Amino acid sequence: MGVRTASHRNASVMEWVFRYPPPMEQDGQVVGQEDGGRSRQRWMRPACPRLSEVRRNAATDINLPAHNLRYWAAGAVAERLLEADAIRMVSFTGSIPVGKHLAALATRTIKRGVFELGGHAPVLVFPDVDVEAVARGAAAAKFRSSGQICTSPTRFYVHHSIHDRLAAAFAEAATAIRVGDPFDSATQMGPVQNARRLAAVEALVEDARRNGATVAAGGARIDRPGFFYRPTVLTGVTDACRAASEEPFGPLALVASFRDAEEGVALANRLSLGLASYVFTRDLALADRLSAEIECGNVVVNHWVVSHPETPFGGIKDSGIGLEGGTEGFQAFEQVKFVSQAPL
Repeated sequence: MGVRTASHRNASVMEWVFRYPPPMEQDGQVVGQEDGGRSRQRWMRPACPRLSEVRRNAATDINLPAHNLRYWAAGAVAERLLEADAIRMVSFTGSIPVGKHLAALATRTIKRGVFELGGHAPVLVFPDVDVEAVARGAAAAKFRSSGQICTSPTRFYVHHSIHDRLAAAFAEAATAIRVGDPFDSATQMGPVQNARRLAAVEALVEDARRNGATVAAGGARIDRPGFFYRPTVLTGVTDACRAASEEPFGPLALVASFRDAEEGVALANRLSLGLASYVFTRDLALADRLSAEIECGNVVVNHWVVSHPETPFGGIKDSGIGLEGGTEGFQAFEQVKFVSQAPL
């Protein structure tokens, strides 16, 4: 028979920037390890110190023993523990360069791993949709958490017959977003996480301008204390623009056109990333075809919600290895052992 047992001590490294705790699928991994009596060492981004406190309180609420959830600073401590034989698995949520570095460390001692890395999510919009409704939904999804989400829809590829109309509606919706203090209930978008991220988004927009892109909305900092940047929509973006290939991880969306499904798929698959993608069409046969042809771990058709606690979530190519969420997320942290027995 096959017996599933929890992996031994597991290391989890996160670069979370949300203002609220991460999705439950990752907390489910912690619970899954406790189920097998194993402990979890977790590193958190220094810029999010309160998240560790929130998680520890949540663990206490579900009677997870304190010794099973430990928090450390990243950096040299992470490297030291990932080289230790006592740690048998690593999970990581964060950037591609850091993920590759940690994966290289893990392979030295043949550790298993789950890596959820970056994305640059494409959106394919076909002409049989309600253009204005899709544009409004796009603005809400794109600028949630100031675009600082790995599954954030960013590369909008729109059928040429509706490109101008959707771009205009998208820009209008982006301009209408209320940016301000995140503690104000009227605010719809807050600042980016730090000065470095603000400068990075600004540099991508300026590079796009130099390469012929048009700023349809935003494109500038907001003159107030903090790291605020206007919700930005660029049109006329070509592959020469850095933003076409680099995940902006901020309030920046790109809009370009395609002529047919084949070109749309080629544009969606042009990068070595494959975390999330979005398709909008009323043609279910086309949606099924695109779901098979788009190279990514998650295809979302006619809505904007990529993951739920009960569903598997993960990327392919440079966007990661392994799954979080659902039963698959628990299984990732289990070891299958085959046990056979014969009578004496």
